[in-house]
Amino acid sequence: MIHADPKDAWTEDEDWNGQFRDLERDHAQPLPLQRALRIAEARFRGRLIAARLLPANPAERARGTILVHELRLLTPDRNVLRLRLDAFSGAFLEVAGAGLTAARRTGED
Repeated sequence: MIHADPKDAWTEDEDWNGQFRDLERDHAQPLPLQRALRIAEARFRGRLIAARLLPANPAERARGTILVHELRLLTPDRNVLRLRLDAFSGAFLEVAGAGLTAARRTGED
């Protein structure tokens, strides 16, 4: 019979850089794509043409982001916007593309 001390089963050295430990926070499930799209559509006019869930890039990880919803919207002026949202909080991380100002919703929209 083998007896092992449970406290020896996991050490800080084997912590996989803490990335997965961060997933234990209260919102361990990423926002559904539909919710991320509603957040994006509340700020920009356009139609979703592509979406994917990606790991955060190094700069985003440095700010505490783990996963990113990357959305591409086709604006009414036929421009493509690329939006990156934190997949847990829905915060905008990056918005790029031609016609950004024209696609931005105002209080009148």
